[in-house]
Amino acid sequence: MGTQFRRSKIRVEFTMNQQHPIPDRTTRERLLANLCRIHLEMEQFNLELEEINAKLEAVIRKKRLSRLNNLLNNS
Repeated sequence: MGTQFRRSKIRVEFTMNQQHPIPDRTTRERLLANLCRIHLEMEQFNLELEEINAKLEAVIRKKRLSRLNNLLNNS
């Protein structure tokens, strides 16, 4: 087990020390635009997910209220 950890640590150190060339200006601008778009898409997705959660919570509340009303009316 110690050997596996040692190998893994060496691999991580090697990749962290590698130098990557800085992309040219056009590539940087394109990548930044892509990141901005992805950020907006994720924000939109999260808002849609929140809307779905809110609708599901409303359905659950209505069912609970209906069950409670049925219990009260039948007793």
